[in-house]
Amino acid sequence: MYSLDQPLTGDLILCRSHNTKSKNLLWQRIFRPKIGASYTHVLLMCTNTFAIHATPVGGVSFIGLYDLLCTSEYKNSWKIYRNLEIENFTKEDFLSAHKKINEASMYFFLQKYNYAFNIPEPWYITKRTRKSFCSQLISRIFARINIDLDVTNKNPSLVLPADIELSTKDQSKWREVTHIYTSRIDDANKSKALLLSIINSEMQDIELYQVQSKFDTTVQNHHARELIALQQFEETVNKLDQIIHSVNSAFDPNIHPRKPYKFPTNREEYLRNGSIKNWITRDIYRKYLTGRYIKSALEKFRFWTKWLIHRSRGRSS
Repeated sequence: MYSLDQPLTGDLILCRSHNTKSKNLLWQRIFRPKIGASYTHVLLMCTNTFAIHATPVGGVSFIGLYDLLCTSEYKNSWKIYRNLEIENFTKEDFLSAHKKINEASMYFFLQKYNYAFNIPEPWYITKRTRKSFCSQLISRIFARINIDLDVTNKNPSLVLPADIELSTKDQSKWREVTHIYTSRIDDANKSKALLLSIINSEMQDIELYQVQSKFDTTVQNHHARELIALQQFEETVNKLDQIIHSVNSAFDPNIHPRKPYKFPTNREEYLRNGSIKNWITRDIYRKYLTGRYIKSALEKFRFWTKWLIHRSRGRSS
């Protein structure tokens, strides 16, 4: 339900780790001497119960709201901001934004952690774009849903928590909603039943997201293999037709070759549509296209090689 008095999808969480406080803040203050840094980690709410983030331990993963704010290394050291563009949405606009944030979060889910802190990523390097550190991930998600973060015009690999912290200070675009989350936690701590219900809800929501993403990846991989096998079978049938026609035409020159057989399939459309769901499924589809392209190029190379040999023999004779 869309209510401004509860945690919302798209809320931005800035927090400070007690374990890496001095090291992380020191690096940010070196890279951003004019800004100053107070926080070491950034997360984004995917629903009203859990958030997405990137950590060295688990890469891009989800974490329950209560687990993050009350039991993790970030407890008691966080602030939460809401983009006014989201806050001013109608219910229909919010549901659309909620869907886009969910899809963007699912897309980056299971990426590895990027240790190349504040190092630009050249456009031609694709392997490193499959990794993200916390603020890089948030910048990419906001860029995918077309909401201005004031730092999305930069290369995402150069966006630090300090940059996002500076962005949230613009009160014309952001509003602090920490009190909403504090009130929710206080209510939960007063009732053990409510607390257990919240934690259970967080775990179920996260598990559902994870299963859905892994299922999409598995099915995508399966369809890619099936499609390759189907194409190979299709080629074999057509080659057999060619052999049969060449034999028959020796007896009757008026026999016309049959049109190449094409198996009806929607697997390629499925792969193409599925490639927008997750970076892993995107790579599966890309590998399928690359394999098909290489095979086509080799066939053309063989054809023109045979043609050149035939032509050179014709001239020599």
